[in-house]
Amino acid sequence: LPAADRTVLAVHRTFTYAHTLAHAHLTRQYARVGLSIPRFNVLRLLHHAPDGHLTMRQLSAFLAVSPPNITKLVDGLEKEDWVARSIVPKDRRSTYITLTERGERDFIALLPNVVDVWADMWSPLNADERLAFAALLQKFAAQFD
Repeated sequence: LPAADRTVLAVHRTFTYAHTLAHAHLTRQYARVGLSIPRFNVLRLLHHAPDGHLTMRQLSAFLAVSPPNITKLVDGLEKEDWVARSIVPKDRRSTYITLTERGERDFIALLPNVVDVWADMWSPLNADERLAFAALLQKFAAQFD
């Protein structure tokens, strides 16, 4: 590809490689505390939901996963009594998902372990580098909003 911008090729290759390694690392580390990345993200979104709940459609959109995938995730979390479903009063076709008391308690208890995983993962970068990297990622991600 003689006409290709070499910086584009380099950044794409590096980003893809880093993403693959980071995802595999997080998968292993989250498994140690009994979670998967998608399950953690559902719990995180519900924990921070302004009204204390989100619809299945909102969870699907926030996580960029298909409705069948979010249904499977919620089914598993519901089976473990971490989340509960309820019908949206003004739209009986929609379902709210809420953390149960157990789900909230367990999520809060797991959070320090997860934050330790993140701190370890980002430890090769100093604080200024982490902030600069976060700003670059925000700028990059903004094009997809």
